[in-house]
Amino acid sequence: MARRFAILFLIAWFAVVAVVVYWLQDKLIARLIYQRPYRDTLALPQIAERNKDGTNPAEEELPQLAKIMALGYDEPVASILWLRVIQAFGAKLQHIRENPRELRAIENVFDVIAELDPHFIELYKFGSFVIGDEGNDQQAALRLVDYGIVHNYKRAFALPYEAIFICLNKLKDYKQALYYVHVAMHCRDCPDYVARLANYILAKRGNYEIALERWIRDDLSARANRQKYLYNITRSQINGVVNEWHLSLINGAVDRYFERHGDYPARLEQLQQEDLIGKVRQLDGPRMLQLLESAEKTGLPADKVIDLIMGTKDRPGCIIESNRVPLDLRSEPYLVIDDTPIPVQKRPTIVDRQSKRKITEPNLLAIRRRVKMYRDQHGRFPAQLGDLPEMRPGAAEQLQATDPAGLPWKYDPKTGTVGSYVFPEL
Repeated sequence: MARRFAILFLIAWFAVVAVVVYWLQDKLIARLIYQRPYRDTLALPQIAERNKDGTNPAEEELPQLAKIMALGYDEPVASILWLRVIQAFGAKLQHIRENPRELRAIENVFDVIAELDPHFIELYKFGSFVIGDEGNDQQAALRLVDYGIVHNYKRAFALPYEAIFICLNKLKDYKQALYYVHVAMHCRDCPDYVARLANYILAKRGNYEIALERWIRDDLSARANRQKYLYNITRSQINGVVNEWHLSLINGAVDRYFERHGDYPARLEQLQQEDLIGKVRQLDGPRMLQLLESAEKTGLPADKVIDLIMGTKDRPGCIIESNRVPLDLRSEPYLVIDDTPIPVQKRPTIVDRQSKRKITEPNLLAIRRRVKMYRDQHGRFPAQLGDLPEMRPGAAEQLQATDPAGLPWKYDPKTGTVGSYVFPEL
């Protein structure tokens, strides 16, 4: 009898404990529901609208307010904000051009850091890239760099050099670019190569070469200082400059072909056959990449590497004069894309192979995966790729029906092998 009573007592005890635990848990969950939601610690007050003159009173007061709140610890607070900016870059700042509100917010953050530590040179270089190149607001980037120039007058040539690049390659303002050349030449640390930029600007030519030299210098600096985040940016920018440069030469030749024949070429080889490129300056990409890799291993000074790549009066560099059809950075030919659904006379789209290869690879993987699923369901491979439900118009998960050049995928129904005529290596 006593044993039964003890068992009942234990059961009742556990039941009471379970009820109490459930009640406490429910109460705590209810309290959490009304707690303040998560807020990104990088966020600063959002500026809804600018005045007609491009200013906003609340925005102008924000850096001064942050300086007061730092309580004299200006540089430590600036360093904390800087670390948060670097962390946020990989998370969301690479997409800020899609959200103007976030662009204004990150512009405020850079303004606050500049107010707290105006002599932090790296801030202006990275900030102009984020706001200008990623955010597509070059005027805002130039405002940030100008603030740095004023507070580091004659101390850091890197800031007016950055402004030269913005004016030449983004704003196409040669007069203002020439002004920044003179500002840079008054800096104590200004190297000799800055002086020759004035000749480029006065002639209004060589913008691609100036941009290439700038990003190569930044690339070498990032490598030397082990700044991986900057190194990834510089390599991407070098590739972009080379593509823009070479595609401008090809597109000019395409226009000359149209003037001669009244139609556009189907293949880039036709430009070569009729010598429509002309003898122009273009880059030997593989040789430049080889020099950059060699410089990293041997530790050559940056100025020496630049002379080897850009060339000097006594020694040619990687920029050559040639009438060949320009190739991309890895010496691969550019692609002619036919993206019209019906045969019409349209200027062809010419793109670099690397960007299309990045798109093609995941498309091929998705199609191959779906072909395998079809075999598992039906016991055989589809007779043609059009038999896949995802290949039909209006499908929920639409697969790409053609490769980047507008050609059908290479498909063998016996083995289920799917490939690309443009990228047979995939």
